[in-house]
Amino acid sequence: MNMREQIEAAAARYPDQRSAIMPALLIAQKEHGHLPGPVLEEVSDILGVER
Repeated sequence: MNMREQIEAAAARYPDQRSAIMPALLIAQKEHGHLPGPVLEEVSDILGVER
């Protein structure tokens, strides 16, 4: 399962996409080792929240 799929699966457990921000960031950090700007943008795009 790629990062996008993992984040989407985590977000599906929450009624509000914003509630999935911390789990999504943890998934992204595990995938990339840190959270550079482009990764933060990708996470915000996946969740549909403004950065």
